[in-house]
Amino acid sequence: ALNFQTPGLPMDLQNGKFLDNGGSGYILKPHFLRESKSYFNPSNIKEGMPITLTIRLISGIQLPLTHSSSNKGYRRIPLFSRMGESLEPASLFVYVWYVR
Repeated sequence: ALNFQTPGLPMDLQNGKFLDNGGSGYILKPHFLRESKSYFNPSNIKEGMPITLTIRLISGIQLPLTHSSSNKGYRRIPLFSRMGESLEPASLFVYVWYVR
């Protein structure tokens, strides 16, 4: 929920959204999705430069736990602060498998 009575970054972002498209608040689809003669095919992208995206997980609180987590490749990964100090009891609980 957005509190319209309190100014700040969330309200600035909301107001900025309404500046697009003549202040209507409607955000247009990208041009290639609006163009009737577009040849865009997400399965065959020829234009643009590929990039490598590295994701650093900063919070694992929503990762699901299972009842049979003691086997099947589940691992608990300890977390550390920027200074290398243990953040115990905080940890990541992930399923690990190897593809060869």
